[in-house]
This record gives sequence, structure tokens and C-alpha cells, in this order.
Amino acid sequence: MKKSYIYLIGAISWLLMLNACSPEKELTTIKNQDTVAAPIINSPSTGESLTLVKDSASVTAVMFDWSPVDYGVSVQTNYTVTMSVAGDSSNSVELGSVTTNTLSLTHAQMNAAALGLGFKPSKSSDVEIHIAATVNYQLDTKVSESIAMSVTPYSTIFPSIYMIGASVGGWDPNKAVEIANTGNQGEFRTNAYFETSDEPYFRFFSNPDWGSGIGGPKAFPNYPTDLLQPQPGDNNDDNFSFIGATGWYDILVDQNTGTITMAPLKGEPVLYMVGDVTANGWNWNATTPILNWTGHEIWEINVDLVKDGSFRLFTRFEDWGSGFGWDIITEYDASQLKPQEGSDDPNWTFIGESGNYKVVVDQRAATITITAN
Repeated sequence: MKKSYIYLIGAISWLLMLNACSPEKELTTIKNQDTVAAPIINSPSTGESLTLVKDSASVTAVMFDWSPVDYGVSVQTNYTVTMSVAGDSSNSVELGSVTTNTLSLTHAQMNAAALGLGFKPSKSSDVEIHIAATVNYQLDTKVSESIAMSVTPYSTIFPSIYMIGASVGGWDPNKAVEIANTGNQGEFRTNAYFETSDEPYFRFFSNPDWGSGIGGPKAFPNYPTDLLQPQPGDNNDDNFSFIGATGWYDILVDQNTGTITMAPLKGEPVLYMVGDVTANGWNWNATTPILNWTGHEIWEINVDLVKDGSFRLFTRFEDWGSGFGWDIITEYDASQLKPQEGSDDPNWTFIGESGNYKVVVDQRAATITITAN
């Protein structure tokens, strides 16, 4: 028995000696953060142009590829790819975050990002791409040098539909009332003036011409029966009859469900021009200049303008919070208008010659045009 203990103690001693004599294990250490290189974008290359195509929405438009960051140890690194407006890194959008060193995006994904930055459809805009590598709060974030590209997005707005008929201005296709797409396929909305008469009929068209008829109650069986009904009597056309009170209405048309929704407005959807560019100045009163609705989100006025006067536009009377100017209407003639100097509000200053002008505001196109009368 004693021999067994002696043998056991000897074996343990031999193992301890063997372990003590073995070389030290090699320690793995994190690199000095100052020596860790940021990712380098391999593709696309600086200067490339990317034109996005609606019909290729689900097809890969671009693949970003970069060199991985080596922190000296095996760690999971998160890479975030960001696109920003050229020269303005504060105006940016995240394209994606991955743990690999590639990111592929479809035409639809890149298009949504480009439109999200405020870029105009069918117009090339300059962007910068950079990639940030992160692990945790203990390791420095490494950001790549940016590459410059140009991106041309496509419009996601589907074509409008139209109303033609006696109750909405007349049976002349030139007077067709546009109902603009909301951005959702088959859904349309606008403000329109409906008028009662002896024959207050109308129907819908896909274009402002007779050959593009969509119809009325047969095409849209779900409608407000207190405002609309099928045209009475024998009629080969699928027309609605407007039976509500004459006035302005918000109308929503859903071709997907065959549904029409209407709600009366308090009055005509107008814009107010307030500022010392007109004789009325910065005052709210009965002579405040009013721009009248002439089409979907289009307003017009003929008005006397004063050189070096300033102004902005308002959607509600006596409501300073409803104003907008160059922040919303971004397209204007720089020889006529400029942002007002020293103002915290998005006012314009009119720098043309004093006189009578036709002013047209197209909010959908973000334009204001001023033409001398």
C-alpha cells in the first residue's frame, strides 16, 4: 500500500516538473490602436456613376467591397456603410451594416437612400461613401477614406389619373382635374372643386383624353353615397353623378379596392404671400395676397412686387407656424430670388425690378417661377 502512495506521489511530482519546464504559452495581444489601419474601399472606384432603374428594382445595383480591419486578435467587426451628400457629411443615410467585408444593394434600396437624401429623380447628384469599422467601446472606430460617386435615382411616383365632367369643370379634356399618385401603387389623392348642376356628371380617366376612360361606379363600387351616385337614366358611359353641396373636397381614390373617399374642405386650399415684397407687408388682413389653387399642389397669383422686399408663403391664415420658403421650394431663379440675409426664417428676398408679376408655386416640383406681366 505504501508503495502505491509512493508511486502516485512520484507521478504527480513528475507532471509538475514537466509543466514547470515547458515553454511559456505565447500571449496574443491587441495591436496598438494607432497602428490599426482603417478599411480601404476597393470597389466601386471614385468617380463612378450609378443610374438606378425602376424596372430593375430587385436587381443588384452596386456591391461595396473593402479591406477588413486587423485589430491583432480575432474579433467580430461590424462595418457600417454610409452615403452622404457630397461636401456635407451631416446629411447622410446608412446603407447597411454587416460583419463581412462586402455589402450588396439593389436598385430599389439605393434609390430609397438617394431619395431620402432629397435627390431629384432623373437628376445626377454627387455623393460620398465611407465605411466605419467598430468592435466595442474599448477599441477605436476606424473610418475609411471616402470615395466620390454620382447617383441618379428614379421616381417612385406612379402616373396620375384624371376626372373629366360637368361637375369638375367641364367635359373638355383640357380641363381635366389631375388626381396625383400618393406614392402607393393604385392610390391617388387631390383637392378638387365639385359643382352641382342639372347634369353634374363625371368619370375617371388614366390620361386627359377620351380614349383612356377608367369609369365611375362600375370601376369604383365603394363610394360615399351621400355625395355620389350612378348617373341616372340610360347611359352608355360609366359616370358618377355628384349630389353633394358645391365646394372643395379632399378626394382619395384607391384603384386596388375600388374605393372613393371624399371629405369637404373648409374652403379653397390657398397659399398666402406675406412680407414687405408687397404693399401689404408683414400683416395679416383682408388684403393679404392669396395664391389660388390651379392644379394639384399648384398655386398662382398676379401681384405687384417690390424690389428688395422679402416674403415667405403660408398654408393657413394668421398661422406663422405654417410658413415655408426656400427650405421647401428649392428650385428658383437666382436672378430674381435669394435667401434673405440675416433671417432665421426661410424667407426670400426679391431682387428683380419692381412691377407686376405672375407668381406660380408648384409644391410637388418644389419650384417657384416669377414672370413679368
